[in-house]
Amino acid sequence: FSDFLHHVSNSMQDQLLERTAAALAPGGMILIKEVPQEHLLRATWRRLLEFLFYPTDKITYHSSQAWLTKLRHLGLKAEVRRTRLRTFIPSRLYLGFKALA
Repeated sequence: FSDFLHHVSNSMQDQLLERTAAALAPGGMILIKEVPQEHLLRATWRRLLEFLFYPTDKITYHSSQAWLTKLRHLGLKAEVRRTRLRTFIPSRLYLGFKALA
């Protein structure tokens, strides 16, 4: 999932992640690229851009810890990594690994 989960409701995010995790083969991985909320100035800038480009969307951002918790709740081993993109708008990669059978 890349930069779109924040455009759907929290419950829809959970449904999409549940379905994806259930379909993963042992050893499979979910990769989510999203905007973290830990950087106040950059997160505020991102919210402004989202409002300008998608004024009718209800944006649902989460902290890095919340994304990790969502993945762990699905029984996945979760970790976060910084992207190597050099932009003003930060992104993080949230990885969820399904255990080998």
